[in-house]
Amino acid sequence: MKKLLGLFSIMALMLSFAACGDDEQSSDGNDNNTVLTATQVVGTWESKLITVNDEEMDIEMRITINADGTGYLDDPNDVFHYTISGMNIIVTPPNGGSHTFTVESITETEMMMTGTVIPGTGQQASFKGWFAKVNGDNPGGGDDPDPTGATWVDLGLPSGLLWASCNVGATAPEEFGYLFAWGETVVKDTFYWGSYEHGYGYHELTKYCSDTSYGLNGYSDNLTTLQPYDDAATVHLGNGARTPSNEDWEEMVANTTHQWTTLNNVNGYLFTAPNGNSIFLPAAGIIASGGYQPYDAGYYWSSSLYTPEPDYAYNLSFGATWFGTEVGYLLTHTYRCIGLSVRAVRVAQK
Repeated sequence: MKKLLGLFSIMALMLSFAACGDDEQSSDGNDNNTVLTATQVVGTWESKLITVNDEEMDIEMRITINADGTGYLDDPNDVFHYTISGMNIIVTPPNGGSHTFTVESITETEMMMTGTVIPGTGQQASFKGWFAKVNGDNPGGGDDPDPTGATWVDLGLPSGLLWASCNVGATAPEEFGYLFAWGETVVKDTFYWGSYEHGYGYHELTKYCSDTSYGLNGYSDNLTTLQPYDDAATVHLGNGARTPSNEDWEEMVANTTHQWTTLNNVNGYLFTAPNGNSIFLPAAGIIASGGYQPYDAGYYWSSSLYTPEPDYAYNLSFGATWFGTEVGYLLTHTYRCIGLSVRAVRVAQK
């Protein structure tokens, strides 16, 4: 693990916030925390997934951060010192120097850091580290309580999947929660192609591209499902949570009844299963290049790329007057850079 310490000591991480459209717009949406606290970062964090140049690396890394401003990577004898500035952790490793790590997102059980790695050759490479907090005998969170306070609803589906009772970022079923661009996990209020994390425009994708004519300079990677560290449900909730695939949405709507209704003065769609359990999806609207657009409608991401045109991803849409006619829902696809809601699923934990 000594070589990992050397690698760690020369990492320089920088946060690359991304946002869709031609001009930057904003709304009165939720803002992410801009200041870390020692309480948030103190503990032992175990790598769940490390990527270098978007390639998964088989690297086991355990970072311990102490309340006294010290820490170590794997080896307790190799002590580093750190300070916190905004969302940055500024580290002075044992061999000297100073390196800034930027935390992209953090919950009670999960932490994401992105940036650049400078290997011994001096070359730069993109870096993304997804870490789970180690809690005693329960590494990675396991059955820890959901940090949002959400519960998991059994709709009696053939797959056995459980659905979260509220949106990512919400603490009650009727709360809107956060809106995300597809494949992004950072909470923000600007959504346009020019600041999207995985591309620069309709035919300038840099990740999740199934057709070279849609990729930047002919790029293609044939990734069609969100990877865990690009999945807002996984990053923010942990505990096995993920964004439902298009097939998961199809299964849920096929095995429930649907009703446009109001919960605590919030409009939305109620999906009720034969076993009597139900989930309420609030009509949280969207954020696009024109700013926040409520439309008295809801838009929810799937984790599935729309492969015929990979600048889109599948989603569920519904509204009070869908296309000006009547209440309804639609499994469709939407530009990836637009801000939509996320409702999580997970398998039942034994």
